[in-house]
Amino acid sequence: MLGHGSMKDPVSRVYSIYLEGPGSPDTEAAQAAVEHCGTQAFYDWNELVNFFPGNSDFQSNVPYAQFIPDGRLASADNDKYDCLDEIRSDWPATPVQAGPRELIWYATTPHNPSVFRAWITTEDWNSSEPLNWDQMVELELGPVSLVGLEYRFETVLPERSGRHALYVVWQRIDPVGEGFYSVCDVIFGADDSEPIGACCIDEGCRLVSESVCNAEGGDYSGSGSLCADAACDGGLQGPDSVVIELESEWESGYQARMTITNSMGDLPMLDWSLTYAQGPEVTSIWNAVLEEDTGGFLIRNESWNGYLDPGSSVNFSFVASGTWPPSFVDAELNGMHVHIDGAGGDHGGSHDDCPADLDGDARVGVDDLLAVLSAWGSMNHSIDVDGDMLVGVEELLHVVGAWGDCG
Repeated sequence: MLGHGSMKDPVSRVYSIYLEGPGSPDTEAAQAAVEHCGTQAFYDWNELVNFFPGNSDFQSNVPYAQFIPDGRLASADNDKYDCLDEIRSDWPATPVQAGPRELIWYATTPHNPSVFRAWITTEDWNSSEPLNWDQMVELELGPVSLVGLEYRFETVLPERSGRHALYVVWQRIDPVGEGFYSVCDVIFGADDSEPIGACCIDEGCRLVSESVCNAEGGDYSGSGSLCADAACDGGLQGPDSVVIELESEWESGYQARMTITNSMGDLPMLDWSLTYAQGPEVTSIWNAVLEEDTGGFLIRNESWNGYLDPGSSVNFSFVASGTWPPSFVDAELNGMHVHIDGAGGDHGGSHDDCPADLDGDARVGVDDLLAVLSAWGSMNHSIDVDGDMLVGVEELLHVVGAWGDCG
């Protein structure tokens, strides 16, 4: 069986013992673990695995508490690694502080599709107790990126004091339901460094302290902020592209396929979402998830098809009632205005039938021209009628070419 990985930062119990050297570990905890499990378990540090077969929805939300018994979390109920379940207060631990934290999983064999989940022990847990589900709180995780052989994702560690345990599961979405498990021992309060937050530096974002951010000439978003929420101009990768095509049609409806392409920039798309205020009346959808959003609708990726390398595409299909082609009002892909090639009018708002009527008065004139000039060079969605993320010559030509009363 191929190995697949474990937590690198904070380091997991199993990987920590491997790094010490299974043949002659340094710490008493590692020595006791090797004496119980033998050395092979730690040469196989990247194989701490269990299996939960099922469909993608089940594997994305496995009720682990129903299958992995209390006291067996560290081993994932895998007897080969049951020495990791030993209750002791001297497991090698990583100093941490409450607040934003990037978690790093070292994947000797990356897999996609997959999903990460993480928990941390409750405030009243202590290291003299076994790890148990009643004293675990699931953490919210940010988007996952793959950098080399490292999966990186953010979370916010809650206020804790002293020794605690972080539990991370990397669950593959596949027929056999292979998943990998890591318990990471951490000590709150041992890290007395400055609070950290999102810092936009050059073309990316890092979680650093304000002083480090200022020293490197970055733009600090504030203590406790996350890179996933920071508006770093260097991270702008859009506008990407969306195409809709007819697959079949009947008197009361049709079936359509949409293609989303990571067509701009040189960074991967970690997940995707298409929002719109008004659009097709979708009755069923596959290879994507449809949700009602505030003031409109949202179509997002499944757990297994969100990642797109530059230039790559993903397809999903839906059945809708009504006539072909559908129109989309105020369509945005990953928060950026997008033109949906193959759809009806999709430039948004009340001026869909007369795109150059920017003020909605059913006439293209001086006010519309002034609106273009005022927004010149910006990404103003309401003025960017051609969806290229730049108000400029094309918008000016739209206004001049449509001068006068609409339709």
